[in-house]
Amino acid sequence: MAGLAGMLACNATTPPTPAAAEGEIFQLTLVTSQPKSQFDNRVIPLLSELIEVRSHGRIQIQLIGGPELVPPFQALEYLKRETMDIGYLVAGYLARSVPEFDSIYLGRSPSHLRESGAFELLNQLLIEKHGVRNLGSLQGSSRVFISNKRIEKASFAGLKMRVTPGTASEIAKSLGATTVTIPATEFYTALERGVVDGGRWPIVPIATWKLNEVAKYIILPPYLEGPSYVLLIREAVWQALPVDLQKIMTDTIGQLEDDFFFSTMGYQIATIHQFEATGSMESIVLPPEEAAKYKSVAERAAWKVLKERSPEWGPRFEALLRKQ
Repeated sequence: MAGLAGMLACNATTPPTPAAAEGEIFQLTLVTSQPKSQFDNRVIPLLSELIEVRSHGRIQIQLIGGPELVPPFQALEYLKRETMDIGYLVAGYLARSVPEFDSIYLGRSPSHLRESGAFELLNQLLIEKHGVRNLGSLQGSSRVFISNKRIEKASFAGLKMRVTPGTASEIAKSLGATTVTIPATEFYTALERGVVDGGRWPIVPIATWKLNEVAKYIILPPYLEGPSYVLLIREAVWQALPVDLQKIMTDTIGQLEDDFFFSTMGYQIATIHQFEATGSMESIVLPPEEAAKYKSVAERAAWKVLKERSPEWGPRFEALLRKQ
């Protein structure tokens, strides 16, 4: 992260040229899936400032709001309606209406998505069918289950797990759990009262939602790890930008992608260590053979859901992402 700050400092000393200063200014609005203060949004100020500095002020990105302005599960439709120019959005939320977004978190890392061809394939679909494009993935997430019952093998038999419909539900069922769908706002109470034994939750927000007060264990390794956000821009807005400004945006985002992805993963590890140090949660690390089985079951279930929901595109994404 120090290196990223250094990049900004170096660019900040570059004076704007007269030609750049006289160019048209593009003021772009951005909305996020999470409240402005959330950890996941920490990349936005740096990204915005880097692009503004490198474009000599010709691109100005303004964060105008979060879920209070645009419902997260409907963000793609709001983007297409021109509520904002750019959306920094949770791919999993978007997958409810466009299942191919699930390919993002099956991509392992931003560079793997690009090198495999899956990034290009997703943009082909998004531009053709929705008039938007994905500029990149600037956030990562390790997907875990938390539990109040000790688990020692790749099985949730006899457990009631809170999940969201789709991939998480299919994974929990494949591991033998009885699945329960309840709103996120009711998960704390459900754990506290024993309505559920556990459920799927991202690592960092466990503390935000105080779930470490009512859940004993984090099950490791994560069942899936990969990018979790997409940075979408309307294609009409993108095509209105001069080629040199498009390059500034793509180069800057590409430069930041893996740095922020892996820094997020590191922060998650620190969060787990903090839980252990304070005694608020214990990590259950499955034995190697069980861990391999656990991850294999989860990955097969995730691909099953994507291919069932997207018979045309799902197998194409799987062929690209599994070949490397």
